[in-house]
Amino acid sequence: MADKKPLEKYEERLQLFRNAINHEHTSKIPFHSNDGPWVILDAGVNVGDAYRDYELNQQTRRRFIEKYNPDMTHVGCRNPFLLTEAFGGADSYFNEENINAVVEDLLDQSDYDEILAGNFNRLLWEKVVFRKFPKAKDFTPQEMADTCKAYKDLCDAKKTIRDMEVYEYGVVPVAEAKYYAFYFSEALFDYYRGIKGLSLDLRRVPQKVYDACEMMDAPMIESVTNAIKNEPKGNDKNYAMDVFTNMLVHSILNPKQFEQIVAKPLGKIFSVLEEYNRSSWNFAESAYARFADFFGQYKKGVVSMCVESDDIFELHKLMPNVSLWGGIQVDILGNGTKEECIDMVKKVIDTFGYEGGLVLQSNKMLAYRYDCIPENLVAVSEFINEYRG
Repeated sequence: MADKKPLEKYEERLQLFRNAINHEHTSKIPFHSNDGPWVILDAGVNVGDAYRDYELNQQTRRRFIEKYNPDMTHVGCRNPFLLTEAFGGADSYFNEENINAVVEDLLDQSDYDEILAGNFNRLLWEKVVFRKFPKAKDFTPQEMADTCKAYKDLCDAKKTIRDMEVYEYGVVPVAEAKYYAFYFSEALFDYYRGIKGLSLDLRRVPQKVYDACEMMDAPMIESVTNAIKNEPKGNDKNYAMDVFTNMLVHSILNPKQFEQIVAKPLGKIFSVLEEYNRSSWNFAESAYARFADFFGQYKKGVVSMCVESDDIFELHKLMPNVSLWGGIQVDILGNGTKEECIDMVKKVIDTFGYEGGLVLQSNKMLAYRYDCIPENLVAVSEFINEYRG
């Protein structure tokens, strides 16, 4: 791949990921770097400086790709500090080393009635946005124009980084999918109610949560499934996967709750993907082996999932039809020797990698300085690119 032009590399890498998801033979096991702020720290740059300077951020990404040669990178411009600050506040704060999220409830338990009345967009723009950014309520026209410019600058920076990765290096940016399926329970967990709020809701007003999720998910499900039904069967070869979704809300759910607000929307999408020979990638976090029966019921090529807290070998036994993304333990990357890191990766590849259904990535996003010893990641990358079993 070294002598190929960037777009040839990009097309070849897209095919690598499609083959891995579909449990087909791959010329090598694809490598997703699952990188985060560690990229900035590894370049000797302060986290705050890089997130306030899009050009500097791009330089750290360029250095990372040249040094570690991944097939897929993670989000290139992850934290929109300049945008949130233009909006009159920030949802995160940082120092030279770390980023910390400010978690707050943007919806109240009483807001479910408004959602169920069909007024979510009104609720969002008349109340929620000002709960998050109270200063924005009194913005002058110029301040609002500055905020719009900050949003455009962020979009332009994301596109610039994405184009650099594809057209200069032939690397696949993360979630290079055709459709995004974001179900409402995940939005409640990630953005609107948080761990505590949603946990209380599921105990105090469970039916309202179920009904709100079903109502809010319906147009998303219809949009994604109708689009797939109106296209030829088989993977779209312009993308690594057809549908991207993510999952962390399951970490607070019991089986009944999971069935109601996660399995129900995802199941409707997965069933259509199965019928039309299309694929999905679920950026799953935390442990989910207890829900293996749900994900494992679909044929090979439909479901692929990140592995964070579960044992990847046990998951492979529980749901052999699911393509697994993982196998590189951050604890070993950050504390082990090069030999231990290579042995770790070799074991996963030798166990089930060449059956198809494996993408190598770290089990946790590389975020903090001691998540990874640079020499270990170089050794892992070189081994992945050279080893053929």
